[in-house]
Amino acid sequence: MCGICGIFSRKQNIDREILISMRDTMIHRGPDGAGIYISKDKSIGLGHRRLKVIDLSDNANQPMTNENQSIWLVCNGEIYNFLELRSNLEKKGHKFKSNNDNEVIVHLYEEKGIDLLDDLDGDFTFAIWDEMNRIMYVVRDRLGIKPCFYFKNHDIFIFASELKAILQYPTIQRHIEPKALHHYLTFHAIPAPYTIYRDLNKLLPGHYMKIDDKGLTVEKYWGIDTYFDSASENKSESDYIEEFIFLFKNAIKKRLMSDVPLGMYLSGGVDSSSLVAVASEVSDILKTFSVTFGDEYGCDESLYSNEIAQRYHTEHHNFKVKPDIFNELRSIVKHFDEPFAIPSAVPMYILAKYANEHVKVVLTGDGGDEFFGGYKRYHWDILAAKVNHSGLAWLIAVFAAIISKIPRHLLLHRVSKGRDYLKRLLSSINKPGDERYISYLSFLSEENKRILYNDDFADRLFGLDSSSILSKHYNKISTDSILKRRTYADIMTTLPDEMLTKGDMTSMSSSLENRVPLLDRDLIKFAAKLPDRYKLHKGVGKYLIKKAMLKTLPKRFLFRRKMGFNIPLGIWLRSHLRWLIDEYLEPKKMKKQDIFNSDYVSELVTKFLKKQEYLEYHLYPLIIFSIWYDECYS
Repeated sequence: MCGICGIFSRKQNIDREILISMRDTMIHRGPDGAGIYISKDKSIGLGHRRLKVIDLSDNANQPMTNENQSIWLVCNGEIYNFLELRSNLEKKGHKFKSNNDNEVIVHLYEEKGIDLLDDLDGDFTFAIWDEMNRIMYVVRDRLGIKPCFYFKNHDIFIFASELKAILQYPTIQRHIEPKALHHYLTFHAIPAPYTIYRDLNKLLPGHYMKIDDKGLTVEKYWGIDTYFDSASENKSESDYIEEFIFLFKNAIKKRLMSDVPLGMYLSGGVDSSSLVAVASEVSDILKTFSVTFGDEYGCDESLYSNEIAQRYHTEHHNFKVKPDIFNELRSIVKHFDEPFAIPSAVPMYILAKYANEHVKVVLTGDGGDEFFGGYKRYHWDILAAKVNHSGLAWLIAVFAAIISKIPRHLLLHRVSKGRDYLKRLLSSINKPGDERYISYLSFLSEENKRILYNDDFADRLFGLDSSSILSKHYNKISTDSILKRRTYADIMTTLPDEMLTKGDMTSMSSSLENRVPLLDRDLIKFAAKLPDRYKLHKGVGKYLIKKAMLKTLPKRFLFRRKMGFNIPLGIWLRSHLRWLIDEYLEPKKMKKQDIFNSDYVSELVTKFLKKQEYLEYHLYPLIIFSIWYDECYS
């Protein structure tokens, strides 16, 4: 994994120092080497920061070129089938300068042009400059594992792996995009194609950009919807289990390819435990890494991760994190470049720092919940749809109203917090499917957000509804399956915008490459076509994975309550992290930003501190935005 950037200028010659500045803001993505290419006419510039993983020699430095220097490449990522592709290309007479996986892209482009994308099995963002045809292609991988940001106007096109690199270009101005902020307050991350800046965008997963002297066009080259729309095959459970094990083992084998030390994140959950169990069959020495918050907070999985590590004889590193990890919050926000309020990003950032002391590559279990039905909200939503269809939604609404009247001080902490979640769940039960689903994912409703804004900012967002982000995907799948609609919507939104962004940004902040076996090209096709009953079965999520791993992992590991990667955010914000509220949500700061209703924010803070409501997930995104505003914007 590396950091890439580039400029296509139609009028002004490219300034070498600006290109170097853009490139070197991403030194954390590639501390092992750096290179640039500027065309003879100075209209094209490419920059690359290298993290050495495959072929550690200087022959693998980038930008890379072909034999006659007519094709130039910068790439961030890995091509897992490069040995097979290279063999075929060498038979056709292509000469390679290195043993690096990225070089196959150059020669494959010579053979097939942009159609090469059909052949690539990997995680990547790359840019190809075709000198003879004066065309640049910028490509993002199928699911958005690697990031890609860009800026364009009539005279110039700029792309990079991170926003901070683009912002080095001196004429680009920073203006907040109101729509992006509105959606951020719903999802706690900014959905593509938006960024927090009005004139900068994210390239969508499975898309490429073609840039030439005529302008820019964006094309979709791949979509998982084709497989979701396919009719499920009629196989036996044992056949599906056998196929899953074969594909999962193959996905892991591919990602163990490395010339540097490699390890795995191990939470003790189903996905990471399965990953370690299968990897142990094909690798002699495994290094594993996990974090714990301490059992006193009720979110400690270290007993499970330690037992898995012992079971498979891994070299295990377990790090206990404390509230003082949030002292690094300013640095974390600056690494993300835009507001990102998923709290688990903080321990993930710390975990990456620790792992980097031992390895340069980690495998993670991301993607299992989205593709194999692991989230509890899928089960709740199917039940809600049945209740709604039965005509009993009115009775549920009455029940929701009754439980909301029970005073919090009469309830235990967990019961009270569960009451708030149940209230939100039940109050949405009679809504249309896409609106009901977004209510599970959001803590601030459209009404809440408009109260949160000051009058001027609210007027600028009149009529905007964040449910549209999910609706366009939810309604695209031609199926009656609620589970397929929900998982597809997540795969197109929360997976790349939240989970994969978190994985990339936290790992690369410490020069650590992140690989995701459960998002393997062949495995996700299998999962998309898998019948619902093998994903969610009688309330049990990830049913097929659990059945497949029964011979390998203890049943009590596979069928225990899902904990997730949670932190005791509410408890800490009222105690050790109270300084975040005092410093970043104080009225003067709110008024300076000229976005939020400072009186309403103060009201939320008072209710939260008095434990009248559990509002930590209302306040935390405001804290993160306020830090970003101070550190990156003002």
